[in-house]
Amino acid sequence: MSVASASELAESPVVESQQQSGINSTLTSPAQTTPTANSDASEYNAQDNDKDSDDRHTDTERPHKRQKTDIESDPSIGTGTGTGGGIASGLEAMHAQWEQTGSAEHNGQIYYIGDHAILEDIDNSSGTEGTELSPVGQILDIQREAHSGSVNLTVSWYVYPQKTSHPPYMEFYKNAVLRTFRQTVVPLERVRELCYVVQPADAMVGRPGEWMEGKMIFVCESRYVDKGDFIQKIKHWNRGIWPEAMDQKRREMLTTMVPWPDGPRELEKSLVPVEITNDSAGNTPQTRR
Repeated sequence: MSVASASELAESPVVESQQQSGINSTLTSPAQTTPTANSDASEYNAQDNDKDSDDRHTDTERPHKRQKTDIESDPSIGTGTGTGGGIASGLEAMHAQWEQTGSAEHNGQIYYIGDHAILEDIDNSSGTEGTELSPVGQILDIQREAHSGSVNLTVSWYVYPQKTSHPPYMEFYKNAVLRTFRQTVVPLERVRELCYVVQPADAMVGRPGEWMEGKMIFVCESRYVDKGDFIQKIKHWNRGIWPEAMDQKRREMLTTMVPWPDGPRELEKSLVPVEITNDSAGNTPQTRR
């Protein structure tokens, strides 16, 4: 039996047919097809469209999430951020991180919900920027972050009579402040010192039980309403002044007056000139905002 040579095999019709079939399959196989310039451009455009779609989706969701977080965090000072679970999971994370606490210590002084304090007012909510007046606010809520331990306060601000629009004949007590509806969230580090705000009837009788020499006592009998720019006398001091979360014993401490050693004092009133810049058009900075 003879063996075919290599040259004879190459010339064989069967081998030639198999080689031709292999060449054809190679040319027609999708996996081996060489991409054309048009196919590259089409693939790039598809990826680019997907990226634009993702950007648009993100842009439409982000403002909505931020707005929802701000609304939820304003009364409770929660500032958590959702991570991939939508608004619901974001709110759950927020409430899991921030917890209400009745008090917080800063520079050796313990501050409680319901206390009044002199604070650093970087937003000028009290209208005291550029003056020697001390920004006064009441602590409505205290929230502590579980992981970092940082503390935030919800503060209701007071304004001074000279920083409000009022009739030139209107008189005010010495050390008078007016309550407002302005509220902001500030870190505990912005608190300077404790102070006291009392109604005129209490100021005549005495001073708060824990008051110490050197601590400021302010007198408040009215509220300044930004919307409408007018002053309204507070008829019921104990209604709406003290936060619901305030400890009852703390409230009694601040509202029970220790009589003055020399007996009840007479509070005098005087005219207070309005100190408003020309560009304010008779409004406080908060009203302009």
